[in-house]
Amino acid sequence: MRTSTGRVLFFALLLAASTAHADNKTTKQPVGERQAMVIVHGIGNQKEGDYKAFKDAIRAEFEREVQRLTGNKPPQEALSLKTALWANITQSRQDQYIKEVGKKYGGTLPTYNQLLVEMGGDALMYSRNGTKGIRMQNEVKRDILDLAKEAKGQKVALHLVAHSLGTLVSSDAMRKMTHESAPQRDATGSTFDQAKMPGNVEWAHFVTIGGPLALGRDDDDVKTPLKPRKWTNIIYPRDGVGTDLMGNDGKPLAGMKEFAGVKELRLGSAGHRHWLTRAVHRLISRTPWVGAASHVFYWTDPSVQKAIAHEMAHRYVKSLGPQAKAKQLRVPRQRVRSRH
Repeated sequence: MRTSTGRVLFFALLLAASTAHADNKTTKQPVGERQAMVIVHGIGNQKEGDYKAFKDAIRAEFEREVQRLTGNKPPQEALSLKTALWANITQSRQDQYIKEVGKKYGGTLPTYNQLLVEMGGDALMYSRNGTKGIRMQNEVKRDILDLAKEAKGQKVALHLVAHSLGTLVSSDAMRKMTHESAPQRDATGSTFDQAKMPGNVEWAHFVTIGGPLALGRDDDDVKTPLKPRKWTNIIYPRDGVGTDLMGNDGKPLAGMKEFAGVKELRLGSAGHRHWLTRAVHRLISRTPWVGAASHVFYWTDPSVQKAIAHEMAHRYVKSLGPQAKAKQLRVPRQRVRSRH
């Protein structure tokens, strides 16, 4: 009798353990709408490795925010990170020039002069409908089409992050992808020249960082406005390249109505954790002339990382359904009370 009772208890415990294991499997956070960030770099000979630290910071901040809102860490496939590299399109001619001029003067050009050639050359070579300009835009289109293919029909939220000259390259690429009436020119023979926005990709967020959009715009742009669901323009006050798009009243500057609805984020230095970094950034970003150096600060600024990662995290959590959204609403209220 005791042996029979012992067997019953053993199998009961085994069943309970297996049920608990099954429950643990079912509580694993489901994969919601895939979030995808595509970086479009600015002037200079940029390489993939240059953005590794920024991508790592974005992923870490995205995961922290999702876990804060839901209690669970998101799966790896919830976030895709890509870089649309176009530097190789302009770099070969610049390298050739630097080499030939260096020979003329009996050596190589000083590093300072080489930097001027690389930075100025990119801007001078870019033309919206020129051959090189279209090839640069096609790199943006390539990454977007790759995202659509990798998702295998699932919906993808595109977060396009562009810096400096990259804001013009990405704007022109997206204008052509999202407007049937946008002028097209098959100048390169590439299959990307006439590419349109894939049906499973939604342009969720456009983040323009230190870009000269107010100066690089065309009068016809108002006829083909850009159509992201959200648009954030991020600038340092003394950035010599980045331009304001909005006035103090929250409305577009005069003559720029195509920027209606843009949220403008003017950065300080409070986002940095270390006091010395905050002090240096405050000094440089607010000092006339020297402030132009703040043009390269964006990638390491936690305020920029949070503006991008939190938007992706909140959209991802919303896609998980009512249960996740309910927790999302409760957590911020608790945090606010804890500060007082």
